[in-house]
Amino acid sequence: MVVAGDMNGHVGSNNVSNDGTHGAYGYAVRNADGSRILQLADGLNLVICNTLFVKQESKLVTCSWFCQKYS
Repeated sequence: MVVAGDMNGHVGSNNVSNDGTHGAYGYAVRNADGSRILQLADGLNLVICNTLFVKQESKLVTCSWFCQKYS
């Protein structure tokens, strides 16, 4: 399953306490909307895919996309 869209939140570049959901390559500092996005992803056992890889600085703020976690 893949869910994509502009969630209007910043999950931040820090993945502390969200290690399985956030890949540590997000943008800026986490805001309230970003925290809710992380809660949603964690609750549905999803990972925020575009935080799993390094992107060019000009492409850091894009839509978020989620995919299923695989163990």
